[in-house]
Amino acid sequence: GKVVPFPVQRLLVEPLLQRQLQAPWQEGELDFLRGRFVAVEIPDLGVRWWLTLGMRGITMVYGRLQADATLRGELSVFIALAQQQQDPDTLFFRRQLSITGDTELALHLKNLLYRIQWLPEIAAVATRLQPISDWLAPSPAGRASNRSPHRPPSS
Repeated sequence: GKVVPFPVQRLLVEPLLQRQLQAPWQEGELDFLRGRFVAVEIPDLGVRWWLTLGMRGITMVYGRLQADATLRGELSVFIALAQQQQDPDTLFFRRQLSITGDTELALHLKNLLYRIQWLPEIAAVATRLQPISDWLAPSPAGRASNRSPHRPPSS
């Protein structure tokens, strides 16, 4: 990411994803990821995560790998998806969520992410990231020059 190095992102995000996806993993619902890589891009956070199926479930992998499929959307789109506020197909047709590469693989992941019941702490983390996302996003001319490059605005 632009601000947080990948090892720190992985340390924070991977255990949450593994806990969240524990039941689907144990039930074989993540088998479609075995030997495959799906990139999840959240441009307003400046992150791109490569996900695959590892020995402990979902695993974040570092590197500039060739993704089999990519899901791309702003943080608010993934929050709406996780909180089931928006249907994933609606987000896709409104071009708020884009899918490239192996469409079947990406659609499988998108539908799984929408179908599962998300843990409250994941929603809490995502909601806390929104101000950072807003801070990192391109802003109207002039506003960016008044912002410190080292810290988000206080709230």
